[in-house]
Amino acid sequence: MNDDYVGAIPVEISEVLAYGDVVRLRSTSDGNYRLAQLPLPQAALVAIDPYDGAVVSLVGGYDFNLSNFNRAVQARRQPGSAFKPFVYSAALENGFSTSSIINDAPIVEEGADLGDDWRPENYTGQFYGPTRLREALIRSLNLVSIRLVRETGIQNVVNYIERFGFDEAALPNNLTIALGSGGISPLEITTGYAIFANGGYSVSPYIIDKIEDEEGNIIFQNSQPHICHQCLDFDNPPNEDGLVFLNFRTSLRESEQVVSPQNSYLMFDVMKDVIQRGTGIRAFYELNRTDLAGKTGTTNDRRDAWFSGYNANIAVSTWVGFDQERSLGRLEQGARTALPMWIEFMNNALEATELAPPQRPPGILDVRINPETGLMTTDINNGIFELMRSSELDYFNNGRINSSSDITSDELIAEELSSIY
Repeated sequence: MNDDYVGAIPVEISEVLAYGDVVRLRSTSDGNYRLAQLPLPQAALVAIDPYDGAVVSLVGGYDFNLSNFNRAVQARRQPGSAFKPFVYSAALENGFSTSSIINDAPIVEEGADLGDDWRPENYTGQFYGPTRLREALIRSLNLVSIRLVRETGIQNVVNYIERFGFDEAALPNNLTIALGSGGISPLEITTGYAIFANGGYSVSPYIIDKIEDEEGNIIFQNSQPHICHQCLDFDNPPNEDGLVFLNFRTSLRESEQVVSPQNSYLMFDVMKDVIQRGTGIRAFYELNRTDLAGKTGTTNDRRDAWFSGYNANIAVSTWVGFDQERSLGRLEQGARTALPMWIEFMNNALEATELAPPQRPPGILDVRINPETGLMTTDINNGIFELMRSSELDYFNNGRINSSSDITSDELIAEELSSIY
């Protein structure tokens, strides 16, 4: 027995095939053929231009002739941990920082909306204790995500996540939202990641740009809001209604700022680490790019495998699963099952393109912190650098700085001035 056969090698074709059988073959690199079969699982891929919402690629399944159900648009599946970035973004908007310490410890929840007692666990089955927010997302710790929702407030999280274009009806109004338990489509989650990619501006995905008649007259022109990354000027911020006027083409409508540029940049920086040293590290090694950010997702019993990621020019999500939900197999997960498809697509989409990380906005500082406490420090030997919004310095001064330290925000800013952009 090996990967190619089980049992005795057949002597006659009739031992394995009957007249009328349809046999699928696949060519091999040495010019021969081998038997192939139709895959039982299905898959979907969506790629969006984050600046105008154009759907640049959409795959809804293995073969339209076998099934015309478009899984990229019509399927609503649990995204699992691929949904966590939206939860973390909500936490950053409600008082947490990337250096906040959250306890990764067991939780038992009782409540009618959850049925029996709920005892969520991490993927590894282990608990890791006090963990910085950045590290928690890199390691995809479930208990930290749940605590973020509990401390932020479920309704606050739901209201905030709606900014990414998700339907409130699809978002569970309980703590399971922290683990991506709501049903969403690959198109919807890609649209959400596109908002991270473009600096926090709303996008509406579209497929048709324009329609012309036989004489070249335009009978339909897409008028979705656009964003121009060459035109964005942080010296001219959005107006009081959260809108930025784009003058590069007067025919384009304005795009609404739904997430602050500081928040979206912090999320890019954390998800960049997911790829460079977390669950998405295979993409870092195979694509050899430093401008990519993303997140894996795996649901209960390995029924769904996801990977969503982006740089400043493209947002892409991949999904793998069965139409009739069942386990993909005990070894399958986002990094093993969905990420390779994402890598193959991005390898072609980004070929010969320059690095395109999102633009770093003003108000983001490099600050030295104690990695154990998450608090600011001047300890050169043991401190590490972390990104922080300048608005958070007052928050740290008002009771968040370690009482054993006499360091102040003003002193820290003076010391780290060379690191502030």
